[in-house]
Amino acid sequence: MQTLNIIDNSSSGFNAFQLFNDKPMVSADRILNLIEQLQSTLCFEQLINRFAMEASKYADFSGLSFQYQDGIANMRGSRPGKFKEQIELRINEEFIGVLTYHINQRLNQQNLDTLQELHRYLAYPLKNAVLLHQANQLAMHDHLTGLNNRRFFDDQLKKAINHAKRNENMLSLMLIDLNKFKQVNDTHGHHIGDIVLKEFSRVLSACIRDYDTAFRFGGDEFAVIIEGADTTSVANIEARIHHKTQMNSLLSKYDVSASVGFSFLHNNDNEANFFNRADQGLYKQKVAQPRGPLRIV
Repeated sequence: MQTLNIIDNSSSGFNAFQLFNDKPMVSADRILNLIEQLQSTLCFEQLINRFAMEASKYADFSGLSFQYQDGIANMRGSRPGKFKEQIELRINEEFIGVLTYHINQRLNQQNLDTLQELHRYLAYPLKNAVLLHQANQLAMHDHLTGLNNRRFFDDQLKKAINHAKRNENMLSLMLIDLNKFKQVNDTHGHHIGDIVLKEFSRVLSACIRDYDTAFRFGGDEFAVIIEGADTTSVANIEARIHHKTQMNSLLSKYDVSASVGFSFLHNNDNEANFFNRADQGLYKQKVAQPRGPLRIV
């Protein structure tokens, strides 16, 4: 894997025109047009597609992808090739991501040199896209537990309902509340309460499927959006939550248990009544302590 590390010593920030001092192999007009195209978006896919259109004039490749810490963006119509050529992008030694070219014939040195020149104009827009992605991730996640937050829940629930109705799939919403959590805070302090919340979040994540989505609303309230699961599957998730909570040494030490309520989507549901039925099920569980059979509404 080759590495491109751009050293930026300018106190005023990056100036693309400084790169022209290196006698570029690509014409100045083409470079200016590329810079303009790349600076007009912070979408990974758009950046890769716009860059690929220019790069394809100097090298033959069937696919191009950019892999960053949290994901991967692919060129439109990207296809595997016989070989891969990978370029690690860095700015002032800071890792940005890895570009992977899918090629059927090894690139010669002139091809590589030209691509490396073009990469210098791609690196900063990709870095800005990574920073925006990280900021969005922070905005959508609960800082204490690492789960998704209520703001993200509202958006995801609407999408899940639309997807389920469009594809006639089952959809369940599970709401969870911790029992005796207030006593933990009152008796042992909020520091211990935070530890309990983080531990339950870890337990909850271990109880759901990889494609289910867990959220923390705030306090000791949690939710899980469960797509494509029938009543048996959802009941199994609920049973795992109770079992693992009970068997967890930290949670059992503070006598913390979980109440669970959920609902299945009806054809005439919107977000509000779908949520309210799950909330009613949770309330019935709280009233029915100690835990009895799960109430499905």
